Amino acid sequence: MRFIELNERLRQGVGIVYYVYGEDFYLKNSALDKIKSALSLQIPELNSNYYNGENDVFRDVIGSCRLSSIVDEKRLVVVKNFQLSRLESFGMFDQLKSYVTAPMMQCCLVIISEDNTIPALFKESEIIDCNKLSESEIIRWINAYCKHEKKAISKDAAAMICTYCSNDMTAVSMECSKLVNYADSGAITAEDVDLLVIKDVEVEVFGLSNCISKRDASGAMKALDLLLSRGEDPASLLLLLYNTLRRMFFVSTAKASEDEIAANLGVKKQAVRIAATNAALFTPIKLRRALKLCAEAEVEYKTNTVSVPERMRTLVLELVNI
Repeated sequence: MRFIELNERLRQGVGIVYYVYGEDFYLKNSALDKIKSALSLQIPELNSNYYNGENDVFRDVIGSCRLSSIVDEKRLVVVKNFQLSRLESFGMFDQLKSYVTAPMMQCCLVIISEDNTIPALFKESEIIDCNKLSESEIIRWINAYCKHEKKAISKDAAAMICTYCSNDMTAVSMECSKLVNYADSGAITAEDVDLLVIKDVEVEVFGLSNCISKRDASGAMKALDLLLSRGEDPASLLLLLYNTLRRMFFVSTAKASEDEIAANLGVKKQAVRIAATNAALFTPIKLRRALKLCAEAEVEYKTNTVSVPERMRTLVLELVNI
C-alpha cells in the first residue's frame, strides 16, 4: 500500500508484520507514528521494543516478538535502519524468514528499511511504500495542515512550497510549521513563502541559471553570493550549474516530444518547458560554449590553480556575457 492509504487500512485493524520502505524519511517516521497511535498501548514501556538493524540484534528481535503482552492486546517491536545484506551477513535470514512466515498474533513487528526495494521475504507482510508523494498529494497535505492550524494558504503558495522543498516531506513539514508561526497575514501568501522558506539548493541554482539566461549579471552574482554565504560547496554548485546547462542544451537539440525528453532526463514536463524557455535565449553553439566554460573551470579548481569561490564568480560572469 502507499503511505496515503495507511489510515484507511489501520481503521480495519493493525497488522502483525509491516515492512516500511522508501526514500522519504518523514513518511517512514509518520507511518510508524500512525501504527503506534492505532495500537494505543497503555503500557508502552513494557510492551514495546526498539532495535537498530545496523547491529546483530535479530535474535533479540525475534525473542521480543514471542513475548506475551501485558494488559495491551499487542506488543510493538520496531527495527530501524534495516538492510537485507546486513541480515544475511549476521546469519539471521532463515530465523527472520521463519518468524515472518508464521508471526505471533500478539505482536506487531515494524521493519523500517534503508533499502528502496521489497525483498521476497516480506511478500506476505503489510508493505508500506514511503517514496515521495506527488505534488498534488503534498498540496492536499499542506492545505489540511494549514486548516488544522487555522491558517488559510493560497494555491500558488502551496505549489511554491513543493517547488522550493523539491517535494521532500521532511522539508515541507518544517517549512509549513515555520510559515504558520511567522507569516504576518491571516492567509499564507506566495510572498510569505518566498520570504521565509529556505529553497532547496537545486532550486536556487536553477534561479541562478535563470539570471544567466536573461543576462542579468547583478541578479546572478546576488544568487551565487547567497549560496556561498550559506556555506554551500562551490564545487557542488558548479556541478549543479553544469547539469542545468546540459539539460538546456539537450532540450534545445533533441528531436523528441516533451514527454520523451522528460522521460529521458528523469524530470517533470514542467522542468522541460522551463529548460526550453531558458534555452531559447541561447543558440545551441552558445550553450555548448557554456558547457565548455564549466568544464574548464572544473579542471582549474581540481588542479588547485584557482580559488574555487572566486572561479565560480568569474565563471558566472563569463556565462552572462557569452
